[in-house]
Amino acid sequence: MSPEPRVLRFTREYTSTEIPSTVASLEEQDYPIPEYLTCSSLNRKRDYAAISAQPPLDLLPRGLIPHPRTWYPPTMHYGWRLDDEHTARAVAYYKEHGKVEERHGEVEEEHEEAKDENLDMNVDIWQAGFRLMIERELGLRFKGYTLQTASGVMVPSKGPSNDVLSLYNNYCLALAAPKFPDDTVERIQQVLGFKQDPKWFLDMIEIYWI
Repeated sequence: MSPEPRVLRFTREYTSTEIPSTVASLEEQDYPIPEYLTCSSLNRKRDYAAISAQPPLDLLPRGLIPHPRTWYPPTMHYGWRLDDEHTARAVAYYKEHGKVEERHGEVEEEHEEAKDENLDMNVDIWQAGFRLMIERELGLRFKGYTLQTASGVMVPSKGPSNDVLSLYNNYCLALAAPKFPDDTVERIQQVLGFKQDPKWFLDMIEIYWI
């Protein structure tokens, strides 16, 4: 059986300068992992209704930082929960500015909104719209595992959206320090129109400890 993607994309421990202020500091070692995020809760109890009722975290406990060949916690995303207003704005921005060029490594793709029948529901288009907005308004370009849309933990059907706009995750903390200083996060929040500060959300797919 091949390793999960998060294991492949994380190969070393972080240095102290690579851990952002959104993670509990060494002086806050007693900042515990909430019970609903423990291995017992996620891997054995699997009470998703109870898990989804929990609020996102302001700080990431250091116990949720992965360690190569030792433990791999669930993926946690630092960002904002999306609602219909934000996704509609991203789609509208994408439509207004026509073709969006997204670069994945050396591959360049062009998305044409006229050819996408499910444009309003396409999370790739939401992500393209958000990235285009940031690039045009702030002159910042992101790719890979930064500024991406992700599925947050499942929520009740009548609750808020379970989609998250992730600045980065706990498997990519080394990307956070150079790309997302506090003032940059504040500028992104302002441009994208989020009223709440970013928080840590549990990933819906990579939800288990391995």
